Amino acid sequence: MKKIFNFTKKKKGFSPNTSDTGSVLSVGYDLKEKDLGKVHKAAYGGDLAKLKHLAKKNDINQLDKENRTALHIACANGHTDVVQFLVESKAKLNLCDNQNRSPLMKAVQCQQERCVATLLEHDAEPNLVDINGNTALHLASCIPAFSTAMLLLEHEANVNAQNKEGYSPLTMAVKENHAEMVEFLLKEGADVNTKDQGHRSPLMIAACNGQISMVRLLLQYDADITLKDNNGWSSDDYAVMNGHHACSHLIIEHGTKRKSMPSPAHAPAKKKRASMLCSPSEEAGFSLGGPATDKDDVEDNSQTESISRASKSAADDSWPSSDEEDELDITQKKHPKLNLKNLMNASKKGKNDAVTDLEKPWSGPEAKCESENQRAQDKLTGEAANKREAVGGLSQKLAKAELRANGLENEVHRITMSLAEMEHVVATLQRDKEQIGGRVKELEATLQTEREQAGRVCARQETLQERLAAAQSEAMLLRQQLEEAQNKGMAKEKAVTDAQERFGDLLAKLRSDGEERVQLVEERSKELATKAADLRDQVYKLEEEKNDRETSLRQLQQELADSLKKLSMSEASLEVNTRYRNDLEEEKARLLKDMDRLKGKLEESEDQYVQAERRIKALKSSLDEKEREVVTASQKLQEVLSAFAGSDTTIKQLEEAVQRLEIENARLEAAAKQQTNKIEALQKGVQDSAMVRNRLEDLVTGLQCSKMTLEDQLSQEVQKQSMLSHNAQDSHALWEEELKSRSKLGLRLAELEKEKGELSSQMELEKKKAKKIGEQKKSVDTRLDQEMKRNSELQKEMYRLRTLVKTAKKKLREQDGAGAEFGSPMSSMRGEMGHRQTEADISRMKDKVDDLSVQLEKEVSRCSQLERVNGELKEKLTSLKGLGRSNERLERSKRHLEEELLGLRRQVEAGVMDQTLVDQYRRDAEERARQEIRQKLEEVNLFLQTQAASQEALEQIKAANEASLRSTLEQRIRELEGELGRAHSTQHDSMSLRDSTRTELDRYRELYTEELRLRKALAVKLERSNERLAEANTKLMSERHRSKSLIASSIVNGSLGGPLDMGSLGSVGAYGATLGPLNRSLGGPLLSPLGDGGQSSRVEAYLAKMQNELERNISKELDHATAELECSARMSPVGSASGSPTSLGWGLGVVEDPVSRATQQYLEVLKKNYMI
Repeated sequence: MKKIFNFTKKKKGFSPNTSDTGSVLSVGYDLKEKDLGKVHKAAYGGDLAKLKHLAKKNDINQLDKENRTALHIACANGHTDVVQFLVESKAKLNLCDNQNRSPLMKAVQCQQERCVATLLEHDAEPNLVDINGNTALHLASCIPAFSTAMLLLEHEANVNAQNKEGYSPLTMAVKENHAEMVEFLLKEGADVNTKDQGHRSPLMIAACNGQISMVRLLLQYDADITLKDNNGWSSDDYAVMNGHHACSHLIIEHGTKRKSMPSPAHAPAKKKRASMLCSPSEEAGFSLGGPATDKDDVEDNSQTESISRASKSAADDSWPSSDEEDELDITQKKHPKLNLKNLMNASKKGKNDAVTDLEKPWSGPEAKCESENQRAQDKLTGEAANKREAVGGLSQKLAKAELRANGLENEVHRITMSLAEMEHVVATLQRDKEQIGGRVKELEATLQTEREQAGRVCARQETLQERLAAAQSEAMLLRQQLEEAQNKGMAKEKAVTDAQERFGDLLAKLRSDGEERVQLVEERSKELATKAADLRDQVYKLEEEKNDRETSLRQLQQELADSLKKLSMSEASLEVNTRYRNDLEEEKARLLKDMDRLKGKLEESEDQYVQAERRIKALKSSLDEKEREVVTASQKLQEVLSAFAGSDTTIKQLEEAVQRLEIENARLEAAAKQQTNKIEALQKGVQDSAMVRNRLEDLVTGLQCSKMTLEDQLSQEVQKQSMLSHNAQDSHALWEEELKSRSKLGLRLAELEKEKGELSSQMELEKKKAKKIGEQKKSVDTRLDQEMKRNSELQKEMYRLRTLVKTAKKKLREQDGAGAEFGSPMSSMRGEMGHRQTEADISRMKDKVDDLSVQLEKEVSRCSQLERVNGELKEKLTSLKGLGRSNERLERSKRHLEEELLGLRRQVEAGVMDQTLVDQYRRDAEERARQEIRQKLEEVNLFLQTQAASQEALEQIKAANEASLRSTLEQRIRELEGELGRAHSTQHDSMSLRDSTRTELDRYRELYTEELRLRKALAVKLERSNERLAEANTKLMSERHRSKSLIASSIVNGSLGGPLDMGSLGSVGAYGATLGPLNRSLGGPLLSPLGDGGQSSRVEAYLAKMQNELERNISKELDHATAELECSARMSPVGSASGSPTSLGWGLGVVEDPVSRATQQYLEVLKKNYMI
């Protein structure tokens, strides 16, 4: 007994999860930017442009304090573009950090499938091990990640690798209860009997944890139930010691199916012993999956021990029979386990006491008759056992042949499934590639738009700066125009006061509406609080009902346990009970899940209530802030009207206030959107409650269906017992089908050989294509290099031509300047000729540049085409690699199929069936089956009566719960609908108020902008008119003084007029050289009479006349100019500056101000009119 207690203590302390699973499934890195370098920061943020820039100067394989590279960080954060760049930049793929994990392991751990695919495509090592001995496949099986595990196995990852604890990926998946991952690994060839350091198999771990579906799956893949750990415990021991009897019965059932048949001497005893636990079909002996005859003694011992334990647990509460005496004798002959010796002795004593108690009433003639019947039955059973041995051996061989044939079909199906999965993966990769291309195009478009926006922003900044300068100049004029604007300001003040009154009315309305909303929200909060209290009471009631259900379930479980003990003699009733118990456990789990969901909804409703209270407070604070801002805005408006001198600052403040109001308006819109979202969430809650109600109704219907299915199963069991008589004929038909399947397998092998030949020929063709593609790639690379060189040469030539064009332009400008300085007609003609020549040269250069640009575009298009061809060739190479791998897999599967087919042929040739033995055995089996069916039907009827009573009680409880839930849910739906109506009405009112405030704000804004425009336009007109008048007056006065002084000096110095060259003066006046306008006006006709001498009286008269005419014309033109300036229209006189040779200057003259331009135009007009 001490050993038994020690076993249970160890079992409680044992947990298969002894490896560092927390470290296995820890996600990502805990990074601090101050501890990272530049390269690591760029990889952490996914900044590819910065990383490319840094890769030119820095080493991309540099390590940080934790020995992490940039590739580790990019894989952990899922930056696929950064990972692609680093891999293409020849970064080291197998460097490990402080936890000895490679970038591939970090990508698998963080579930970054694209990063895993890129690393494996570039030959990253999938079998590296971390500090715990885990590979990437261990991590994928723990998560679970099927696609990642598929990728790793495609790239030759070790499916049976073991970590420091001795766990393989299969063991990790069993430990984490990932049944689909376990099935996937077993299909991929994982060892189902792998052992950890404690010699525990996956079946032991699943039996220890009570994972029935996992145990069934492992047994389907022929898990060895005879394996024992370091303590000598088998998987059955683990299941029994942890109270998982369903797992124990599954293991025992599998063992009885796989167990070898006994020898002829001990056939009757073993037959009686097996009849206690086997199903009717097994007792009849027609199980095609029967055990082999060459099992070890260890397997026999473990099976007998497990069966003895089952018989012991059944004998405690069941009635004894004469079969138990023989079973006791057999168990005494067998050697028990060393660690369970005391338990077996106690069971033997209990059974002996039960036998002695039962032997008392069996005295007299009844005992004699019974003994004679027993002897006759022993003889019959001995003969039947001998026949069973022969039939069982043949049926075992048939079953093995069928299993192997099924295995071959499963292998072919798995290969086809893997090919389909590969095609699906290729299709997904192509879709991802297209999506990435689309994203790149979208990013380029966004970059262009951002650049355009940046240019627009720069232009706007420049215009704003110009406007600021203009505003500063206009501020001086505004002060002068204040007196005129005050009259208008009074009228506007009246309009503003009216607007303020309207604004005050709107504020009062808003305040009243806000107070009403606050009251509504407070009432709603109170209602929500009452509803929360009601919901809590409902939850408490539901918890009480849950406890009652749990007690009723416990009682039902106890009743089920009693019924299981009573019905342990018959396998059919045991299966019915186990299925019913499983259904009840599933229903319990569903009810618990429904309770958890209801609790989650309660918590969500409480969170919504808390958020609503916070929102109410936030709305109150926002309303107060709005009132304050409105008061401040009104004060600022009054200050602006009172102090109009500081108009610029007040305008800015008003604009800021308008912006704030717009921001607040946006916030109100966001609040309204949040309210609508809450309303939608409440509607979803109502829908969820309706879903819960529907699910409860489905549960009720499911229970009724389960009852019907149980009755159907009983009828099916009866039909199965009747079908046992036909199994012999079916076995004969199966033999014929086996021969047919052999012929089909031969044909299939021939087809596979043909496919292998075709695949080999395809592989040779693909290899030739790959060589051709490599040669084409080399030629394309050489052409690319040549085109790049040619492109660089063309760019150099373009640069040279541009420099030539610039030098030609400079020469042209110099020639034009020289021609303007000398002013001779010959120089102008030469300049024109040179200009024409340079223009011809420039046109030729432009043509050359256009041709070169066309050639450049052609070369660029060729380069792009070559790059596309190169990408297609790379894709073909990758597809060829995938075909090679699939070919290798097909060859391996073909070899495996050939080996299995040879084994099948050998086994089928060795087995021959004897039809006479089968017929005789069938008759005996039919007689025994009829007797057993009658007994089992009586037991099943009793069990069904108890079950129907318990089920009626459950249905009553469920009906009461459903009625209460329906009433509460209907009340909740009505309340939510009322709240929705209120929310919609409040939202409609707020929207109408907001629209009215918006319209008024827009109207005020338009009035304000119109006033600003009028003021600016008036200020600009006044400033321009004043400046022009002042400049014109000053220049006219200066010109008068200069003309008077020049005339006086010319009269006084009249003797100097003789030697002047009149031709040069005339030429200067004709060709418009760079002299001043007054010098041109005083040309040959004015000074030519002085050359004659003695005619001073005529000159004085002429000068007086000309001065009078000049003064008259100047006064007229000044009056005309002032009239035009007042009308804000510019004057365009005949012979403007564009017509004069001086203004041409070959496009190189300096732009003059408008006043100097007007004076020059005026002087030219005078020159033409009066020939001065």
